[in-house]
Amino acid sequence: MNESLLAPAGGGWEGGDESSAVPSPEAACLHWSTTLLYRPVLSEVGGRGTADLQARKWSPSPRTASGLSTHPNPEAARWRSGTVPDPVILLHGLGRTGLSMVPLARALRRAGFAPEVVDYPSRKRPIADLVETVLAPRVEARLGAGAERVHFVTHSLGGVLARALAAARFDAGHPLPEGSRAVMLAPPHAGSEVADALRHRQPFKAALGPVLQELGTEAESVPNRLGDVRGIEAGVLIGTRRLLPFDRYFDGPNDGNVSVASALAPDGLADTGVVRPSHALIMVSPRVIRLTLRFLRTGSFGDG
Repeated sequence: MNESLLAPAGGGWEGGDESSAVPSPEAACLHWSTTLLYRPVLSEVGGRGTADLQARKWSPSPRTASGLSTHPNPEAARWRSGTVPDPVILLHGLGRTGLSMVPLARALRRAGFAPEVVDYPSRKRPIADLVETVLAPRVEARLGAGAERVHFVTHSLGGVLARALAAARFDAGHPLPEGSRAVMLAPPHAGSEVADALRHRQPFKAALGPVLQELGTEAESVPNRLGDVRGIEAGVLIGTRRLLPFDRYFDGPNDGNVSVASALAPDGLADTGVVRPSHALIMVSPRVIRLTLRFLRTGSFGDG
């Protein structure tokens, strides 16, 4: 099965960008297990092929810039009638690939949603550029097709991207449609102590790119400047299984990369939950998958 069935970021995405990242042993194990186990189902969850997506260049028009989606589309009537599943955009974390989100996407498909796993160049571009060139066009495409709402399921950095997009649309007076929800797994909403420790070390700067410089815990970091969560119903799940050697950078509970305090920091979250898995494996936890589906359906994680 061709891996291009995962939906890559358009507009200059360099194939293989994420494959050269330096993963932890745990992350490497997950990458190969998901590659072997889930490659046959990528066609179920990955949207269109690479060539088709790269041929469609998105640029703001007066309509898209205003946040209004008025382009005629034969699918629009089906969206309004409720015969088309709600779209769910899945975003992986820094240095990972879309394969890490495939188990979640498959569960979403079985639950009646329409997932799209986005493979984007997390190590090549800053956060604002990723929001503008990767996420905004996909949201606009779904709304342009007549979707009544757009959901997100994100891991780590992906949660910052979804939060930034929702806030930007809200501040511009064109928020995401009512009922749009996001489940953010281990998001560094107040930055990461690991980023503080590693961003000035050359091997990590080279491996993880400009985003690493933006994810610190200082008040002027990108996540901390986003302010309250707004423009979307967002729920956060964060793990507590610590990993060596990064555990020494934290003073309190953490998942090995992000502290519980950082993940739950912003005001405006609809619900939160603390779970057991580590940062690298939270997205494949059966319990986390169940809670994700529950939140997308109800806006709450319930009693766990």
